[in-house]
Amino acid sequence: MEVRHLATREFTRDYSTTTLPPSPGIRILLPVRGLLVCRIARKTIRVPQGVAFVCSGNSRIDLTFDRIAEYDQEAENRFRMLEINAILNRTIRIEERLQIPALADYTQSAQIAGLFDQLNHAAKSTILTSGSPDILPNIVALMLISLIIEIAGIPIQSLPEPPKSDRLSILRTYMTENMDNRSMTTAAMAAHLSMSRATFCEWAKANLGQSPKYYLKQMRLERSQELLAQGRDSIETISEKTGFANRFHFDKEFKEHFKITPAAYRRQVAMPLETDYLRPALEFFRKAHFAEAMQACEQGLASSHADAVQDQLRFLKGCCLEATGFPRAALDIWQSLLNGHYAYQAGMNSSRLLFTSGRYDHAARYLRACYQKADNHQQAAVVSLWMEQVQDLYENRKPQPLRAYLDIRKKNFVHDDASMNLTARVLLAMGQYEEVLKQCATMPKRCFQALERMGKLDEAIRRYGKHVNTSLHKAIFCQCGQWERVLAMPPENADMDTRALIGLGRYEEAMRRGPMHASEAYLALGRYRELIEAFPETDIHYLFALHALGQIDDMKRLAEKYPQLAEEAQMYLDPSAILSTPSREAEIYRPLATMLLTLNALNAGDTKRAVDLLETCEGVDSPDLWATYSSTVVLLLTTVLRGFLIGPQRMQDDLDLILSRFRYFRRQSLWYDAAYLTRRITRARFMQQPFQLDIQNHFLLIDAIAHDFGNRPSKAHASYEAFLQNTRPYPSSNLMLHRFVQWRQKILV
Repeated sequence: MEVRHLATREFTRDYSTTTLPPSPGIRILLPVRGLLVCRIARKTIRVPQGVAFVCSGNSRIDLTFDRIAEYDQEAENRFRMLEINAILNRTIRIEERLQIPALADYTQSAQIAGLFDQLNHAAKSTILTSGSPDILPNIVALMLISLIIEIAGIPIQSLPEPPKSDRLSILRTYMTENMDNRSMTTAAMAAHLSMSRATFCEWAKANLGQSPKYYLKQMRLERSQELLAQGRDSIETISEKTGFANRFHFDKEFKEHFKITPAAYRRQVAMPLETDYLRPALEFFRKAHFAEAMQACEQGLASSHADAVQDQLRFLKGCCLEATGFPRAALDIWQSLLNGHYAYQAGMNSSRLLFTSGRYDHAARYLRACYQKADNHQQAAVVSLWMEQVQDLYENRKPQPLRAYLDIRKKNFVHDDASMNLTARVLLAMGQYEEVLKQCATMPKRCFQALERMGKLDEAIRRYGKHVNTSLHKAIFCQCGQWERVLAMPPENADMDTRALIGLGRYEEAMRRGPMHASEAYLALGRYRELIEAFPETDIHYLFALHALGQIDDMKRLAEKYPQLAEEAQMYLDPSAILSTPSREAEIYRPLATMLLTLNALNAGDTKRAVDLLETCEGVDSPDLWATYSSTVVLLLTTVLRGFLIGPQRMQDDLDLILSRFRYFRRQSLWYDAAYLTRRITRARFMQQPFQLDIQNHFLLIDAIAHDFGNRPSKAHASYEAFLQNTRPYPSSNLMLHRFVQWRQKILV
């Protein structure tokens, strides 16, 4: 007889149902306190206290304790379990020769209880593996098998003799010894038995009842069960030892056969949390008594000999260290567990801790490893943590680590629906519009947004327009300055219709048709006092009218009274104040304020300060560029100022970068600027770009810059002057352009 596996455990349970997963060989259940109800293969068997129940380990069992008056319901229900897997006469699995399930009598049950006591004691549970030199467990295993055969009604003398040819024994030995050989073939098995392949297959069908290939897979899966229950090797190592191609293949075959993943099986057959080592530590931890929990962990680590329990105690110790303010020590412990039983939990906690400390690249690395090692249930939790961390990075606008996180999703769970909407939002914010179309193709509204931001509005409407409200079409026409198309749509939004009339220069008509929305028309006509009288203080154009009238004190009052106007007001009052303001809105305005200060320094003749400030301005080569908030005016002026202050080659490098990487950035407007400045397109092509907002005046500016760099000062000066005459310094983006043009006019004169 060869004992392949012997394990003992003792459980404490309440009256809820517990499910025992399949295990190799035979399982014996012995209630110590309470009436145990076992449901197995659609049968219900009631096992009284003190009686042993013998059943096959290959079947799943649902256990519960019955509430009956004769037992003390205040006391804890307990039962013992023995698992044994043995081969008789080198060929016969023990469970194949028994009539089970079966109940022992009280004498037999008492003998089994005595054998359990010999194997199991307070310090540790017994796990006997194949080939163990430990004499006592092997003797006890023989006695157990004798009792099991007696209980199940098959006399020992009825066991068959091994076949004379002993082919089956030879085959099993060959399969066992070469189990890690992934390339073991039917031809190799036949050759080992000195048979032709055809003869061997015929013999195998008669003696194995199945194909040799399937029989080998069965042996591999049963061996993997034993190794998982022993808890010494990682799942990856077990998959290698049992001859599976990889972890993914092993997970698939194991789940298909046993209806449970290897990781879940290991958790279910591992030492229960209620053991003497873990229970005190967990109780203290749940009550937030971290010092006591850490002490209980240390005591358990000194006593426990089971790897799974040791790993869980170390993991819990790391949690205690983190809770008491020692994150570095906690991280060291968790990192030591990354190849053990608690690799998933340790990796998740490590990722959380590293992310909190701002080490985003390391956090992403652990998250990726967790996903690749996790089972299906755990992978859902990894995706949830991914979404939590990505949302944080998105809200705090950190594009560099976001790229690493987006790469994790793209390579591991690109088709996950739960994370797709967040992914689309992040990609849109970062200007990665083409990736939205690839990764979020099942989200038509997000694809519509991607195409319209690429400047492909007509294509967006053609492909996804039916999924988007037509009022959004009109809003986008308005944002792009396509005024005729706005007016061609039903007049359901007076604000957009009025804005279109103003864009077309039809100011009086705008004031007549949309009197409540025409403040910009009053500003364009220079009717500042009428604007102040007719519109509320919260209107942004009210602020600009005050500036035009020189009413600076009133502007300061509005900035203090209405936070939504504060940053725009400071751009005219004191842009340096924005640099020291910690608000979210100030963060958005910071690149604009830095550029305006640079231009103010140039107009004041302080070129050195201007150059220093320019080095801090946001440019197209900035690693933290955020498409949603990046100003095309700032990016353009940074590029042009680098040409004037640092050298033409620096400007050329930026223009080349725009032409190669910014084709669809912000509806292509920046690309068209660079293309005209490098003489790649004509004026006619420039005027046909998708972004038509104030296109005539914008061309005057770009044409002036082209003449300026082309050493045509008179033409440049004329175009700059025309731009100033046709453009007011409102809003602050126009203020920056005014300051730039004023500086260039001084230089040219």
